[in-house]
Amino acid sequence: MNQKIVNSAYATLFALLSLSTAGCDASSDDAGEKVDDEPCGGNGEMNDEHGHCHCDEGYAMSPDGMDCVPSDYDHSEFDEEGSDGDGTGGEGTDFDPGSVVGVFYNGASPYQVLTAKHGRTWLSIENYPGHGGAEGAESRSIGTAEANYATCGVCMLVQTGCQQHGDHAHCDATFMPEVGGEIAFDALGGAVGEAWSGVLSNVQFVEVTINPRSYETTPVSDGERFDLGTWGFDVLLESN
Repeated sequence: MNQKIVNSAYATLFALLSLSTAGCDASSDDAGEKVDDEPCGGNGEMNDEHGHCHCDEGYAMSPDGMDCVPSDYDHSEFDEEGSDGDGTGGEGTDFDPGSVVGVFYNGASPYQVLTAKHGRTWLSIENYPGHGGAEGAESRSIGTAEANYATCGVCMLVQTGCQQHGDHAHCDATFMPEVGGEIAFDALGGAVGEAWSGVLSNVQFVEVTINPRSYETTPVSDGERFDLGTWGFDVLLESN
């Protein structure tokens, strides 16, 4: 088993990912009648610990988290416009994040995490030098290791339909790259305040499920696709 699984900080990062399947499910077109006097409109259950609804299949959580409404979310579209930020819009895609943040996690096995948010579509790049990730500026073709969250040293994920709730988030779907394309780091800072910059080129993402224990990754049969095209970033690393 990959040693990064037992890294407590790594496990904290994965908490957001594992919760993406515990919230709303937008895979069904079925719609039921909303019952106003029942919790979550009768289409889900209220999570008292987190203070918002967990919705039934075919329903999505309302923006305030208090209701479940019929879901017709299309993962190929963006439900909020992005704004200018540190990232550049991808060639051939509408991904133009308004927030791009890089964080350096220090410790026995330091690593870097970048998060770019375009509305409710979030892209993350996680680099684990101690587990096969980059140790400096480099280019690498995306192979089978990068397509599996259990084996990636340089991990790339896209999540869609994301809503932040306190210290965690719910997302409708998770995507990882298929084999092909390239990621290049022009600079890879090894401390807070240093630059991390790079480019993802011709990266094609496919919808996946990720086992919350083993991190083994399985493409969803007839799942959605996400064409990032070419996207670049340039940030200064912050502390966690």
